[in-house]
Amino acid sequence: HVAKPDRAHHCSKCEECTLRMDHHCMVLDVCIGYFNHKYFLNLLWYTSLTSMFMVFTQFDDVVELFSEDDFDRTETIIHTTVFCITLVFASL
Repeated sequence: HVAKPDRAHHCSKCEECTLRMDHHCMVLDVCIGYFNHKYFLNLLWYTSLTSMFMVFTQFDDVVELFSEDDFDRTETIIHTTVFCITLVFASL
């Protein structure tokens, strides 16, 4: 039997004790705690910045595609799909 340190919590998914455990991240499949909290916040920050950059740079192209009278349907579908995926990631 090993003693659990103060402010440590046992994760039932990882089957490990994590110091200052915040939550179990199902995307990364790891517990977010004392040693990786900074890296997790950086991941969220840079993912958000990248997603917003993609939305701002693609928005004019998507508006232009829908405003043109003569346009290729395949190109419109591809650009719209990429734009919608970017919006989903930006909303995270």
